[in-house]
Amino acid sequence: MGSSKILVDASGTIKAGYDYTPFGEHMRETGSWDTRYQFTGQEKDEETGLYNYRARLYDPYLKRFLDTDPAGQGFSPYAYAGNNPVYYVDPDGEIFVPMLIGAGIGVLTNGAINSIEGRGFFEGAIRSAVMGGIGGAMSFGIGEMTSQITNTVGRLASQTLLHGYLGGYMTMASGGEFASGFFSGGLGTLAASGSGALLKNSHWGLRFAGMTATSGVVGGLGSEMFGGQFWDGFRNGAISGGLNDAIHLMTWEEWVEFKKFFTDIFDFFLSEPDYGTTVVDGVEYQIKGGVAPSPGIGKLGGTAKTIGILRDAAKYKGNFSLGKVTYEEAMQIGKAWVGKEFSINKKGIYMSKNGLRQFRPPSYKPKLKLYQANLEWRLKNLKQWQGNGHLTIK
Repeated sequence: MGSSKILVDASGTIKAGYDYTPFGEHMRETGSWDTRYQFTGQEKDEETGLYNYRARLYDPYLKRFLDTDPAGQGFSPYAYAGNNPVYYVDPDGEIFVPMLIGAGIGVLTNGAINSIEGRGFFEGAIRSAVMGGIGGAMSFGIGEMTSQITNTVGRLASQTLLHGYLGGYMTMASGGEFASGFFSGGLGTLAASGSGALLKNSHWGLRFAGMTATSGVVGGLGSEMFGGQFWDGFRNGAISGGLNDAIHLMTWEEWVEFKKFFTDIFDFFLSEPDYGTTVVDGVEYQIKGGVAPSPGIGKLGGTAKTIGILRDAAKYKGNFSLGKVTYEEAMQIGKAWVGKEFSINKKGIYMSKNGLRQFRPPSYKPKLKLYQANLEWRLKNLKQWQGNGHLTIK
């Protein structure tokens, strides 16, 4: 799960130890040393006892996040790891993205098998979605667990064996043989490792698609070699390669973009949310589903990109990137963000009239070695900012 268990000094002497309940409360503490990074490796605020999962704060005593899931997934928007932390780990408060991708892979591969065998494409889709979702979450969890293994060969061997067992049981649940599923899952992991090395410096989208497809095809061939169905093995290999290896090669910035990409897809099919209004040059426009009236686009220089930035800034929670803009664009977007009758404090921060949105003009970030501006928002009666979108100045 990635939790801090023991602290050692330079000589290897144990200085402190921690044991946790499944939801993150401390069962035991030993020793005199301390670390902020404890349950699942997340930073703990000693004063409040809350964990910072980047997308939102988590209370291990309540066993709940203090804010809703920014991806809008799961049966409860406040639940941690689907209320099943023995099986799942939620490293940033958004585990259900891999689950939904796994569910999608399950439905598509089941549909391919149905088409080959003359059945309706969506026959058994619910069962396949559930099985694929569980497989996606467990594959992601395997990646989290084995990421603590520093030896490359040992880590790859562990992942191959665990994904082999996962594939075997998934195939058995589909009515197939354990052996074909075991080899499809294991070979898929090995294929992902090889393709990942070749695509390491590629864009995260190409890398994810390439590793997922390669591991799927190899997994399918492995399944056929041992008497199984190609598409059953493709599912096992794709889930192993895509939702473990490909995701865990991503940097934090790539992971944020990855989640944003897929949550946008889910939003497109499931809803058309209203993101409120914004004001440009004294004229108020509604932003709904990412679309603004043509006069609004014209006022913003004729770029749908700017409207998209305002939409995304209002939509997402936690820290996230809003892309690259010029200094002039950043200032124009920032003033539109806070609306008319904004105020500017002593630090030069622009605040909306209702106090729920603020704009931090471009400034140099020494640690990042670049200039950034920030669009932030919060709910009524809350001091903490729920959303913080970064505009990188090009």
